[in-house]
Amino acid sequence: MNTGIPGGSPPIQPRRARSAGNTCLIAGLSGCGLGLLILVGFGIYAAKKAGPGLKGFLSGVSSGPACKQKLTAIEAALEEYLKQHNGKYPPKLEDLIPNYLPDNSNFTYSSSPSEPVINITYHPPSPNEPGSAILAGFKTGTTEMVPGQTLTISIDLLKDGEIVEDSLTRQELP
Repeated sequence: MNTGIPGGSPPIQPRRARSAGNTCLIAGLSGCGLGLLILVGFGIYAAKKAGPGLKGFLSGVSSGPACKQKLTAIEAALEEYLKQHNGKYPPKLEDLIPNYLPDNSNFTYSSSPSEPVINITYHPPSPNEPGSAILAGFKTGTTEMVPGQTLTISIDLLKDGEIVEDSLTRQELP
């Protein structure tokens, strides 16, 4: 038998791709849908478990820009105070009023009229403290992650003038 190919081997027929139909697509989508449903259910459960603490925590996380604006004004006032007082920090922030700040409106924060007011904390640093020492800040949100473990978010002004968002996880020891 002559196949037209040198060596006499038969011609190679291309293989037809086998169609799996829609079975794989349906199985894949239903698996993804089930996984998504489980994740949504877990999220709802976690939100209910966290309760009002989660709401306060989330509003605290979103307070960064407003707190940064207040801390920027305080930082500028402190810089002027330092220039005029031989590099010494004021004993309390109220000493910045009225010469460096017009009033104490930068010393408190609230995300809305229905939310509680958060007061600034101030820690005048000693001359030998590093630039990363926290000078002033707002503790904007706290939530209990699991029993005995809390997460706290704060917006802080550091001695070197940098404004940062800090998070602290605290675990109770048995």
